[in-house]
Amino acid sequence: MTGSMLVALPIAVLAGAISFFSPCVVPLLPGYLSYVTGLSAAELGSERRGRMLAGTSLFVAGFSAVFILTGVLFGAVGNALIDHQSVITKVLGGATGCTGCRPSGSRRHRCSAYCSDSAGLRASGRRSVL
Repeated sequence: MTGSMLVALPIAVLAGAISFFSPCVVPLLPGYLSYVTGLSAAELGSERRGRMLAGTSLFVAGFSAVFILTGVLFGAVGNALIDHQSVITKVLGGATGCTGCRPSGSRRHRCSAYCSDSAGLRASGRRSVL
């Protein structure tokens, strides 16, 4: 780890602890623990700490797995987009140019024959909505 990470990590942990122990969150903890463990509030105080720890750990593990896998998926999609960035830029640039041909009334571009359906509409007597 670099020097900046060594400074940022304890600050992030401290900020998370302050957020967790705020007056808005602490009253929610018994209900959260009851939901996660399946125990009532009266049973939470008894000697069933093992079940409570297991239920909480499994809930946090499942929640973390969903967010980690989502991050991995979107990271892979982002890398694929970066790998094909020049092709995507050219295709979308051409599409933007083609969509600009129709409203501008220009017929000199090659894409106007492919992008517009005006010939078929004129033959049928209908008007384009664009």
